[in-house]
Amino acid sequence: MSYKSFKSFGNYQFSTRIVDIYSRGFNVISNDSQVIYYSYNDGTYSGINVKNYATGVGVADAVLSGTTTIQNETQYMPSTSINDGLIINRAIDTQSSNVMSISIWFNATEKGGSYYFLTTLQTANASSSSGNRWYMRLEPGGFLEIGTDATLNKTTFSPNLNQWYHVVIRSLNSGNAGNMFVDGSFFQSIDGAGFPNFTNISGYNGIGRNPQNKGLVGRIDKYRHYSRYIQNDEIVALYNYGHS
Repeated sequence: MSYKSFKSFGNYQFSTRIVDIYSRGFNVISNDSQVIYYSYNDGTYSGINVKNYATGVGVADAVLSGTTTIQNETQYMPSTSINDGLIINRAIDTQSSNVMSISIWFNATEKGGSYYFLTTLQTANASSSSGNRWYMRLEPGGFLEIGTDATLNKTTFSPNLNQWYHVVIRSLNSGNAGNMFVDGSFFQSIDGAGFPNFTNISGYNGIGRNPQNKGLVGRIDKYRHYSRYIQNDEIVALYNYGHS
């Protein structure tokens, strides 16, 4: 990685360290306030261990669980076992910034009749009746839900099976305000979706999993967590890069 300067990014002037460049459109993907980036590309995992590319932390930052593997440079989850998915071996501070953005690519091969978790931040052994959880999940009807057990937003987004989608959520602690983008375009407000205003626990956070529930059946790629409200131009750049 190297440091480079660019004249502009949307309406913003800056110099920053570059994680990825989608050069044909000169769209720059910044790692400013990026806490997690799991790319699942060659060199970012070893055996069951996955490296956090955002910080350069070694390959033990996260661990593949159950039958989950890296396949075609994606996180592949073939079953509905509660043990499947990626265990994040670190706590993620969401309280200092009071804001977060999450960018995720996913392809579901199963939905309906159960809950399928895409990502979870939680306290130890949390459930719908105890502790604290924040999550993105597909509910039994197949629609994406975002928020906490106490304050949940059921979106109008129901993904088709066997199709890749890029979803970005931006969430504020203040007023539980937020919005969602799908494939680079604004999709809907997620005002009312609870914010993870609690101390989550290393080893209980996860991607494509929840310790007490089924994870996603399908694939996840290029998961990013930011401790800031990423801009619209950045969302388009993230979509263009992944789509390419």
